Amino acid sequence: MENINISFFKKNNYLQFPRVIQFEITNNCPLDCPQCYKDIDNVKDMDFGLFKKMASEAKRIGVKRAMLNGGEPLSHPQFLDFVKYLNSIGILPTCFTSGAGMTAKIAAELKKTNIELCVSFNGSTEEINKRSRDGYKKALSAVGLLNEFDVPFSINWVARDDNVLDFEDLIQFSREMNSKGITVVCSKINGKYLEESPLHKEGYEMIKRLIRKDENEKYINIQNCNNILAVYSYDMPVSKLYGCPAGVMSFAVTVDGEFVPCPHLYMKEEYKSITEYWDASKYLNSLRNNETKNLKYCSECSRSDRCRFCRAICKESHEDFSVGYMGCPIFKC
Repeated sequence: MENINISFFKKNNYLQFPRVIQFEITNNCPLDCPQCYKDIDNVKDMDFGLFKKMASEAKRIGVKRAMLNGGEPLSHPQFLDFVKYLNSIGILPTCFTSGAGMTAKIAAELKKTNIELCVSFNGSTEEINKRSRDGYKKALSAVGLLNEFDVPFSINWVARDDNVLDFEDLIQFSREMNSKGITVVCSKINGKYLEESPLHKEGYEMIKRLIRKDENEKYINIQNCNNILAVYSYDMPVSKLYGCPAGVMSFAVTVDGEFVPCPHLYMKEEYKSITEYWDASKYLNSLRNNETKNLKYCSECSRSDRCRFCRAICKESHEDFSVGYMGCPIFKC
């Protein structure tokens, strides 16, 4: 909680200034993943000057981490410049990549930087992976280069009903690739607002068992947005610092410099500055004010006081932050 205004947070249930910013540095991607949530009309890259301006303001107000998103972030011709600039101003860059576009030159340069890198796999085999992701061989090639140049990385895995039985094999697969760990992400609606192979209760139970088995080593991590799994697996504290961070501690910037709550909640707004957006955004304030325990489908759940689920998990909650998650498989009355 370093440099956080505790009294402001206790009064408002969100941080006075964001701690994490996500940059959509490009919407270009050479892959065609079935689970993709982007609806891209025209391909473009973020202007590096715009990025520097916004990153500099982010640094001034206390942002600690910047996530470089896409599309495929490696598709941006200045990807390394983004990483190096963040390093130069003391913000930690994080990048989720499919591996497409990774080269020996990029891997060698990344070795010289401070970056948290996640390579995306949705299966331990190409057959399972391709049910939801493209580019399995490209991801394997990227991992080979990262190992060659001794660049630390972890694995990013989206938990779905069509790949959950592979999770134990994926853990072993991840270890064999020298990954530092696995981050479990929740499945979200795709670009057509459809839920693809949503995880059922049996899947949650299986993942929970493997997480509990791993509890001492902590090789398996649950991403903040996957709060349903976290609440199901642990006795989570009642705090808005856990769960979906949009509007509480983070937000995102589109390739054009517009503001959105997160890359999966693509409600674009234009403001002159980050602080103005953080204070005035109607979408951020809607997320902050619609607490799970008061939502239409969630109010009777005994876990609702500590669950801050991702609103992009289904079309209904994406379009209306006040309705909750009707299809929650672990609803507990």
